[in-house]
Amino acid sequence: MAEWVELVGVTNIDDVSAFLNLYRGSGPVHGKVCFCWDGRTYLGDFTIPATAGNQHADVENRAKSPYWTSINLRQLIGNSRL
Repeated sequence: MAEWVELVGVTNIDDVSAFLNLYRGSGPVHGKVCFCWDGRTYLGDFTIPATAGNQHADVENRAKSPYWTSINLRQLIGNSRL
């Protein structure tokens, strides 16, 4: 499964908060995240440790939730393999 999000007009990636949620299904989930910015493509890994989805029920507490994982775009640029 893949999902795409396009950010239009973003010039400072430090102003962007990116999170992934295990919406439905079973986990833990391991996958790849792909980020395109400033003409380059960056690739990284992610893990969501939850054992089942929660349909983003705890979106207000996502920074501390096992159903979500934060994607640090600045770190992704520094660690990318592409």
